[in-house]
Amino acid sequence: MPFIPVLLPVIPPLPTVFNQSIAAFRARQSFSVAIGLDASMNKTSASNRYKLAFEAPNKVLLTRLVDGKPSVIFWFEGQRFVAYDPIGGEMVVRKTLGTRIVDRVANAVGNLDDPIAAQLSPDAMGMFLNRFRSVSGWSSSSSPSQITLVHVGIVKGKRTRAEFDFAASSKLLTKVLLEGPGSRLLWTFDYGPKPRKLSFSPPPGTRKVASLSEHIHIDASDAGTRVLIDRSLRAYARLGSIAYSVNGPDGPSDNWMDGSSYRERQSKVDWSYRNGVFTVRDNVRRSAYRGRCKRGDVLTYLKALKYPTDPTMLALLGHRNPIRGWFLPGMKVVAKGTVSLHGVASSAVELRSEGLEVSVLIRRDNYLVASVASRTTNGAGGTVFEADRDFHYWSVNRALAASCFVVAASKFLPLSAIGRR
Repeated sequence: MPFIPVLLPVIPPLPTVFNQSIAAFRARQSFSVAIGLDASMNKTSASNRYKLAFEAPNKVLLTRLVDGKPSVIFWFEGQRFVAYDPIGGEMVVRKTLGTRIVDRVANAVGNLDDPIAAQLSPDAMGMFLNRFRSVSGWSSSSSPSQITLVHVGIVKGKRTRAEFDFAASSKLLTKVLLEGPGSRLLWTFDYGPKPRKLSFSPPPGTRKVASLSEHIHIDASDAGTRVLIDRSLRAYARLGSIAYSVNGPDGPSDNWMDGSSYRERQSKVDWSYRNGVFTVRDNVRRSAYRGRCKRGDVLTYLKALKYPTDPTMLALLGHRNPIRGWFLPGMKVVAKGTVSLHGVASSAVELRSEGLEVSVLIRRDNYLVASVASRTTNGAGGTVFEADRDFHYWSVNRALAASCFVVAASKFLPLSAIGRR
């Protein structure tokens, strides 16, 4: 006799299932989980896989997987952070900032996918589930191992569907599927045994570097083009210090970075971050501010001043590779020959995907970008936005004087005063 699934009322009632799931996440101490994230929107898709282990109060082991194999391993113990690249045999070691463990992980890793943050932070998971807890019209089914809630709706004449799966025994969330017009989001969680004496050490002989190389799939026209892009990604990953100027759509700016010190000088604003102190002079409002802050708060203060910031400098400040985000899924990379720019041989490369065209000149001496021009289209050939940036490098991987990071002013207000005037 074939099995026929029977829709049953969930016991306890639906809002209680959400409440019990939130309570279950808050009650956890140590845990391990395999995380899947699949998302698509406006014909752009992403698919990421991770393994996450946590041992209270402050140990986290996060592994990013590519094709089922470890690509990068992140280890946190207290304020100590290690990022290990098993492919390149390299590691980054530094201290992390933040009171909550999820903040320390996010500050160190840079871009933390939402399902990872939800697992590490009961508050984040609670906020996510609470968005759906009060929604009416759920249908439910249950089995000895799983509780499934499904909601089908209509938004602007288009069908939407939401599915939440919970483990029947623990009430922990195991799956989220959200589908709407032109978008789809899938989270999956496969829980494992609680870790005991969680630890990690890179193998002997691992090289210590300032930042890790990037290992991403690039659809290049030929092997030489792929090698060129790899060298450029590696060049940015190996930056220990740099001084450069850039002329872009927001005007010219001068920029310096040396280890954990940063500065950008424009006509409207001049700011620096060094030894945990953020200093900024607003040349338009004729005011200056200084105070201690976390690295992650620098962008918040700059946004409050409402002045643009060089994207390369922001990436370096956030420990991100400045050109990593240019290589989108489905993008084709084609070499277009070699040209001379300011007396330096540079390779011309075009990056093309639906809705975005990027033309890049990569210097052959240090493999940094000499210029980049991007064009966003509307799908019908029309231009939505264009931006060009030209770079000139004064110093690459040579120590910079402390004076490079000094922003002078006769009087400084506290950082809390930013945006009040």
